[in-house]
Formats: sequence, C-alpha cells, structure tokens
Amino acid sequence: MSSSTPPDQTTSAQTDEHGASLKLEPVAEHDEAPNWKDITSTIKSLGQELNVGELIIEENFSLFEAMSAVEIMDPKMDSGMVGVEHLTIDSAIEKGLVPQQLSVEQIIGCMDQLTALEMMYMDGNSLAQTIFTCMYMHREELTASIKFFGPFCKAVKKTVEVVRSVVMRADVFDEEDFLPSLFGLDLGGWVTEDEVITELLSAENYLLEVIKLNKGLEVSADIVALQDDSSKEHQFAEALLARLRVRRALLLAIACLRKLACQGLEDARKPINFGLLQLPIIRKTLSLGCSNVPGFDASITKLLLAPCPPRAVKAISTAEGIDRFEQLFQQFLQICALPEHCTLPKLVRHLSALSLSQPNIVPRSLLLRLVFCEEKVLGKFPMQMLLKDSMLDFGLPPTLNDAVEPLSDFLYKCRLAYEQVLRLYSMNRARQRRRITKLYDDWAILQNEADLMDSFLMQNFASSLTCTHPLSSWVLDQTVDLMLNQLHLGFELELYSLCELHLIYWYLDFLMGVKHKNREISVDKVAMAAEGKKKGGVRKKENAKKKLNPWATQNLLLEIHQNISRGLYRLLSALIQDQRLPMSKPQKESLATRFEHRFKMFRKLHQPQALFHSDFERSNQLDPDVKTEKVYSSASDCFRVAKAGIEQLLHREPPLPQAEQTHLQDLARLVVTNTVTMSLLQRDANLKLDFQMNAVGSFLLVKLKGR
Repeated sequence: MSSSTPPDQTTSAQTDEHGASLKLEPVAEHDEAPNWKDITSTIKSLGQELNVGELIIEENFSLFEAMSAVEIMDPKMDSGMVGVEHLTIDSAIEKGLVPQQLSVEQIIGCMDQLTALEMMYMDGNSLAQTIFTCMYMHREELTASIKFFGPFCKAVKKTVEVVRSVVMRADVFDEEDFLPSLFGLDLGGWVTEDEVITELLSAENYLLEVIKLNKGLEVSADIVALQDDSSKEHQFAEALLARLRVRRALLLAIACLRKLACQGLEDARKPINFGLLQLPIIRKTLSLGCSNVPGFDASITKLLLAPCPPRAVKAISTAEGIDRFEQLFQQFLQICALPEHCTLPKLVRHLSALSLSQPNIVPRSLLLRLVFCEEKVLGKFPMQMLLKDSMLDFGLPPTLNDAVEPLSDFLYKCRLAYEQVLRLYSMNRARQRRRITKLYDDWAILQNEADLMDSFLMQNFASSLTCTHPLSSWVLDQTVDLMLNQLHLGFELELYSLCELHLIYWYLDFLMGVKHKNREISVDKVAMAAEGKKKGGVRKKENAKKKLNPWATQNLLLEIHQNISRGLYRLLSALIQDQRLPMSKPQKESLATRFEHRFKMFRKLHQPQALFHSDFERSNQLDPDVKTEKVYSSASDCFRVAKAGIEQLLHREPPLPQAEQTHLQDLARLVVTNTVTMSLLQRDANLKLDFQMNAVGSFLLVKLKGR
C-alpha cells in the first residue's frame, strides 16, 4: 500500500537504474484521511526486472537490519497476528469482565492465580505475560472496594519492584532467567514497603477479628462476616489470613536478605519460617478458591508485546505455584545458613549445594550480593586472606608475609580468577557449564604463574617448605575441580548419550586420580608434618593422616566417587563388548568425534595433560584372551571398594551432616544394585537391562527390567 503527497506539491516521473518509469501520484492534504492505493502489481512488475542474485539495497537498511526485522503477518514473529481478540481495560470494564465486588471464593481464587503468575515471572517470563494479565493489577481503583485483595495486589507490585531492583543490581541474569523490561507498566513505586506491610497487617487484624466473631467473642461493631454460611466462616478467614501472611513474610524476608555484609541473615529466618508455616494452610484451602476467576485475560497486554516476537509462556497450576513458593523459602533458608567462619572450601560447598537445587534468579541474585559485598567475601573476609589460608593446606609457609611482592601479585591474580569461580554459582546450570570453558584461559595462565612462584619460593624459602610445589598443587586442585564440575553438569543437563558414557566415566576416573595424587603429595604431606611437630613422636605420625587431616573426609569421598566411576566404565565396556546395550554400537569415527567434542576444551590447560581418543583406545583395548567375565569381576571389585569406603564414612565420629549421609546411602544402594545385576548377567545372558542415568548424582544405575 502507498499513500500520496499533498496536491500542491509538484510531482515528476522518476526512473530507476534500468530506465523503468515510476509515476508518482499526487496525494491529499495532511489533514485529510490518506488515500491508500494498492501498488502490489507495480512492485511485482519491477521485481521481474531484477536478475537472479540482485537485491535493492537501501543505505539505512543493511543485512543486520534485515535479519533483525520482524516479519509481519507471521504468527511466529508478529504478535499482532495471534488469533486472540484485543482487549483493553476500559472495554473489559464495560463488558463486566472486571467486577469490583468479589465473593470470598473469588478473592481466594484470584490470590492463588496471581501467586502462580508471580512464580512464573520469577522463572524468567515477562511481566506483561504473567502478573499483568490480571486486569486488577493495572488500576488501583479496581481493587479499592475489594477487601483483602487490594492490599494483596499492592504487595505483589511491591515485591516485583524489589525483586527487579535486586536482580538488576546483581547483574548476573541471562535472557532465559529474567526479562527486565517493564513494558511501560506501573508498579506503584510511590508506595513504600512500610506502607504496604501496614496495609497487610491491618487486613490480617480484621480477619483475626472475624475469627473471634465466628467464635462468639465480642468484637467491634464494624466487623462483619465474610459470607453467609457460618459453618465455613472460620475456614475462609484462615485461608485469607494465611495468604496475606505469606505475602508479608516474602516482603520482609527479601528486605532482610538485601542488607549488606550478611547483617540481616538471622533476622530473615523469622519471616521465612513464619511463611513456611502458612503454606500447609494454603494447600489445604486451595479448593475453597473459585476455579474460573474473573479479571484475568492474556490478551490485555498483547499490544505491549508487539515490538518483539511472542514468547511462549507455560502456565502452571495454583498448586504448583505454592510448591515453587515453598522452594523459594527453602532456598532463602539455605542463604541464611552461609558459614559465619568462612573458608573457601566450605563456602564453595555451600554455594554448590544451593546451586544444585536450581534456584531461580531471585535467590541467586541475593546470594551474589551477599558473597561479594564491599570488596570482601560476605562483607567480612578479604579474598586474598581466604586464598592464602586455603594455600596453607597445600604447603605454603604460614610465616610468609603477604608483603613479599611476588606473592602479593600472585594472590591478586588468583583473587580475580577465583571471584569468577564464585560467580559461577549465581548462574543457571546451563550457563555455568558454558562459562567454565571460558575460565580455563585464566587458569592456564595461573598455572604458569604458580610454577614461577614455586621456583621463587624454592630459591628464597626452601627451609620453610613442606612440599616443593605448594602453589602449583593448589592451582591444579582448583583446575581439576572446574573440569569435574563441567563433566558432572553434562550429566545433569542430559547432554550425554548412553553409548558414550564409558568415555565420560573413563575421563572422570582419570581426573579424580590426578586430584587424589595431587593431594597426597601436598595436603596429606602437610597434615602429617603438622601432626608430627605437634606430637613429637614418630609412631604418632603414622596415624596423623587418618585422625586429624581436615581433608580426610573429602579425600575418602573422592576415592569413593573414583571407584564408582571406574566400576561403571568397566561395566559399560563389558556390556558393549557383549552387545548388551539397548542400541547399536557406534562407529569408530563417531566415537572419536564424540570424544573430541566432549573433551577438546581441556586442551587449553597445561595440567593435567589432556588425553586423546588414541589414549582411550589403548586403555580400552582388551587382550583377546581376557573374557568379559573378568571385566565384570573387575567392575565388581571397584564397587566393593567403594561400598567399604561408604560404610567407613557413615560410621565416622562425629557423624556427617544429614544431607551427606543421605547421599552416601543412595550411593551404597547404587553400587549394590549394579553388583547384583552383574552377577545375574553372568548367569543368564538373556536378561534385559534397564539403565537409569543420573540415578544418584552423575552415576548410572543398571538393573533388570521390571525390578
């Protein structure tokens, strides 16, 4: 379509580069309606004059703009073509779709639906497609006459405002985590948190009076019943009260967790635990809410999404929304449990455990702001001090002064690299895996720096050194941790196929062996030397490693994981040789390609030395005289050693935390099941197998089908 120019303007015929005449029609005045003319036939005729490969290029419309342009009239790209009638707030009010008087059942239903939409927003969906599909959220006057729902809506808006501020300041979100755009929607920023909480408390007090009235107690005259059925009055009042209390608890908890230097962690526990107590009441009263609630329509914000392709939003039920609310509170409690007396290994284990629960962007942003506060870890501990304390376990002389210039420079470089490692745990799991690959460049440089620094220490402080390469050992330990983490994330993200798992477990066995050997020549040696000085007796040194080595538990757990990985590698190799895997054996070239794809990023590092597919082939090549029964037996031996280590850890004193005990018990069941399955396979070759990937962490469970 084309519109014309004012008639008082002169027009002339123009020609293109091919000599085709383009006659411009005069148009009406600006104040008149444009006279649209169909120029489709003209465009088609001109297009026929273009040769194959020719393109008309406008200076201000490059290939980049062409690729970024929205294709109109395509529902996948043009949100205006989605077959939903456009609705405005005014037209909805005229049609009676936004009633300003709601029954108590409708209020409860609206609250639950809005809570589910809020959880969807925190999971990375846009504000316009979640919370603001509730028409009551657009105008405050729509809820002014609806008791309890008005304060609830204000609290939701304030929560969104606070959450958005936290996430934007942490600046750790990716496009799939969070959409910061407000789409021009009003969050009511002029209302303070204190005012919102005051309104919530007022509504809660009113409901408490309603409960008293239902019990026949004396209350003020302005207290009236919620509905006509007195037998359900108490239940409805409790349902509303629990929802308002949870809303207030969430606001207070975030306010406490936002305090710098972890000053609000203890204060945050009270509202979090209070909110958790209300959730069972909400679950029990979900059925009281109206299922077909008024005031919700996805088309109300359709025009706001016009500049961008429509993003599919997967709706969740109200019950699932409450479940996610509980997960959010539980993750807040994990943040509150940040260690007071911080060491880097303890902090990393805590961050890793929280990341394993796959929190949304809100807990991750709060956590990052607490970990890095005022250029100190948790706002209390200088990073370089924590790094040096961690290096002491690997043999760095404790008497060495930080003022020694080479050491100070090295610690500064380590600080920059380690801060990026800690930031990893504030990313989602998929981004963590991709980010680790980029960190290898920094750690490869640190490996060279550590070698030079160890040479400096040997030249100037040889008498104080317990082991010859303390800093290289520390850097290697951190590097292997990153490599192991990346491979384990591949299991969690379901990136591996069953036919390549023996490759992964083989490499895991290698990396864990490197880590264990490195600790034997550094951490264990330092611990034994320290105990020898303390006891002063030769006989005591033999048991020092077992009794007082603070790394003993972690080292034994590492041995357990290594033996399970080795056992699974041998088990899968035997199954492939016997053709018992439920898939055709991959071609040699395909397996080599998979090996290259999975492990090529490790070649950036100097240590540990990267392995190639040829190394795997040499290791995996069986002697023709060796039967698969011996391979099964070798795998069983690995599982047996792992089981003995598990029993040792489960019976240690003092006992391990409950979460670690549960993990060990799950590992024990896995190794026993795998061992029994191998034993049965050797008796009956026709048995069918069932493979459960990630049964316990990254480990495979092999069992008989139907059992």
